[in-house]
Amino acid sequence: MKKIISLLVLFVFILVGCGNEKYKSVKCVEDFDELIGEAGVLKYDIRSEEECEKGHIPSFICMDSLKTAEKFAEDIMLVYPNQSKKIIIISSDDKVLEIYDILANNGYHNLYYFEGGYERYASEKIDFIPEEGCNCEWENY
Repeated sequence: MKKIISLLVLFVFILVGCGNEKYKSVKCVEDFDELIGEAGVLKYDIRSEEECEKGHIPSFICMDSLKTAEKFAEDIMLVYPNQSKKIIIISSDDKVLEIYDILANNGYHNLYYFEGGYERYASEKIDFIPEEGCNCEWENY
Protein backbone atom coordinates (compact mmCIF):
# COMPACT_ATOMS: atom_id res chain seq x y z
CA MET A 1 0.00 0.00 0.00
CA LYS A 2 2.89 2.36 0.82
CA LYS A 3 4.37 1.73 -2.63
CA ILE A 4 1.08 2.64 -4.32
CA ILE A 5 0.79 5.86 -2.33
CA SER A 6 4.42 6.70 -3.05
CA LEU A 7 3.87 6.12 -6.77
CA LEU A 8 0.73 8.26 -6.75
CA VAL A 9 2.56 11.09 -4.98
CA LEU A 10 5.42 10.84 -7.49
CA PHE A 11 2.97 10.81 -10.41
CA VAL A 12 1.17 13.93 -9.13
CA PHE A 13 4.52 15.65 -8.54
CA ILE A 14 5.60 14.90 -12.12
CA LEU A 15 2.29 16.14 -13.56
CA VAL A 16 2.41 19.37 -11.60
CA GLY A 17 6.06 19.95 -12.51
CA CYS A 18 5.51 19.31 -16.22
CA GLY A 19 2.41 21.48 -16.41
CA ASN A 20 4.12 24.46 -14.83
CA GLU A 21 5.83 25.73 -17.99
CA LYS A 22 4.79 29.39 -18.39
CA TYR A 23 6.30 30.01 -21.81
CA LYS A 24 8.14 28.07 -24.46
CA SER A 25 11.61 28.69 -25.77
CA VAL A 26 12.11 27.89 -29.46
CA LYS A 27 15.73 27.10 -30.30
CA CYS A 28 15.55 25.94 -33.91
CA VAL A 29 15.06 28.41 -36.79
CA GLU A 30 12.93 25.93 -38.73
CA ASP A 31 10.61 25.38 -35.75
CA PHE A 32 10.34 29.13 -35.24
CA ASP A 33 9.51 29.66 -38.92
CA GLU A 34 6.77 27.04 -38.67
CA LEU A 35 5.34 28.75 -35.59
CA ILE A 36 5.36 32.27 -37.03
CA GLY A 37 3.78 30.96 -40.24
CA GLU A 38 0.64 29.80 -38.42
CA ALA A 39 -2.50 31.87 -38.95
CA GLY A 40 -3.67 34.12 -36.15
CA VAL A 41 -0.41 34.26 -34.21
CA LEU A 42 0.37 37.61 -32.58
CA LYS A 43 3.98 38.60 -33.35
CA TYR A 44 5.83 41.48 -31.69
CA ASP A 45 9.35 42.84 -31.88
CA ILE A 46 10.29 44.84 -28.79
CA ARG A 47 13.75 45.94 -29.77
CA SER A 48 14.48 49.67 -30.08
CA GLU A 49 12.83 51.67 -32.85
CA GLU A 50 16.22 52.16 -34.50
CA GLU A 51 16.85 48.41 -34.51
CA CYS A 52 13.39 47.70 -35.94
CA GLU A 53 13.81 50.31 -38.67
CA LYS A 54 17.10 48.71 -39.74
CA GLY A 55 15.31 45.40 -40.09
CA HIS A 56 12.84 43.06 -38.44
CA ILE A 57 11.22 39.73 -39.19
CA PRO A 58 8.45 40.27 -41.78
CA SER A 59 4.95 40.39 -40.24
CA PHE A 60 6.26 41.26 -36.76
CA ILE A 61 4.87 44.46 -35.25
CA CYS A 62 7.45 46.72 -33.67
CA MET A 63 6.47 48.00 -30.25
CA ASP A 64 7.87 50.82 -28.14
CA SER A 65 10.88 49.28 -26.40
CA LEU A 66 10.80 52.00 -23.73
CA LYS A 67 7.54 50.66 -22.28
CA THR A 68 7.83 48.71 -19.08
CA ALA A 69 7.08 44.99 -19.06
CA GLU A 70 3.93 45.76 -17.07
CA LYS A 71 2.71 48.24 -19.72
CA PHE A 72 3.40 45.76 -22.58
CA ALA A 73 1.47 43.03 -20.80
CA GLU A 74 -1.36 45.43 -19.95
CA ASP A 75 -1.65 46.55 -23.60
CA ILE A 76 -1.69 42.97 -24.87
CA MET A 77 -4.35 41.94 -22.34
CA LEU A 78 -6.45 44.98 -23.21
CA VAL A 79 -6.32 44.53 -26.98
CA TYR A 80 -6.25 40.70 -27.00
CA PRO A 81 -8.25 39.34 -24.05
CA ASN A 82 -8.33 35.88 -25.71
CA GLN A 83 -5.95 33.99 -23.46
CA SER A 84 -5.63 31.05 -25.87
CA LYS A 85 -4.14 33.19 -28.67
CA LYS A 86 -0.51 32.30 -29.51
CA ILE A 87 1.81 35.18 -28.74
CA ILE A 88 5.42 35.47 -29.91
CA ILE A 89 7.74 38.24 -28.79
CA ILE A 90 11.29 38.68 -30.00
CA SER A 91 13.73 41.02 -28.33
CA SER A 92 17.39 41.57 -27.64
CA ASP A 93 17.08 41.25 -23.86
CA ASP A 94 15.15 39.42 -21.15
CA LYS A 95 12.20 41.84 -21.05
CA VAL A 96 10.17 39.24 -22.95
CA LEU A 97 10.43 36.89 -19.96
CA GLU A 98 9.12 39.60 -17.62
CA ILE A 99 6.19 40.23 -19.97
CA TYR A 100 5.44 36.52 -20.21
CA ASP A 101 5.51 36.12 -16.42
CA ILE A 102 2.81 38.78 -16.14
CA LEU A 103 0.74 37.30 -18.99
CA ALA A 104 1.07 33.75 -17.61
CA ASN A 105 -0.06 34.92 -14.18
CA ASN A 106 -3.14 36.34 -15.91
CA GLY A 107 -4.10 33.11 -17.65
CA TYR A 108 -2.21 33.36 -20.95
CA HIS A 109 -0.48 30.10 -21.86
CA ASN A 110 0.53 30.05 -25.56
CA LEU A 111 3.64 32.18 -25.12
CA TYR A 112 6.75 31.65 -27.26
CA TYR A 113 10.10 33.33 -27.79
CA PHE A 114 13.11 32.59 -29.96
CA GLU A 115 16.10 31.81 -27.80
CA GLY A 116 18.93 34.16 -28.74
CA GLY A 117 16.62 36.88 -30.05
CA TYR A 118 16.50 38.62 -33.38
CA GLU A 119 20.27 38.70 -33.92
CA ARG A 120 20.58 34.93 -33.66
CA TYR A 121 17.54 34.37 -35.87
CA ALA A 122 18.84 36.75 -38.56
CA SER A 123 22.30 35.19 -38.54
CA GLU A 124 21.12 31.55 -38.63
CA LYS A 125 18.21 31.79 -41.05
CA ILE A 126 19.33 30.93 -44.55
CA ASP A 127 18.41 33.62 -47.11
CA PHE A 128 16.91 35.88 -44.43
CA ILE A 129 15.70 39.19 -45.83
CA PRO A 130 14.62 41.57 -43.07
CA GLU A 131 11.68 43.90 -43.52
CA GLU A 132 13.00 47.44 -43.23
CA GLY A 133 11.23 50.47 -41.85
CA CYS A 134 9.04 50.67 -38.82
CA ASN A 135 6.01 48.39 -38.78
CA CYS A 136 4.61 50.21 -35.76
CA GLU A 137 0.93 49.40 -36.07
CA TRP A 138 0.66 49.04 -32.32
CA GLU A 139 0.55 52.84 -32.03
CA ASN A 140 -2.91 52.74 -33.64
CA TYR A 141 -4.46 50.97 -30.63
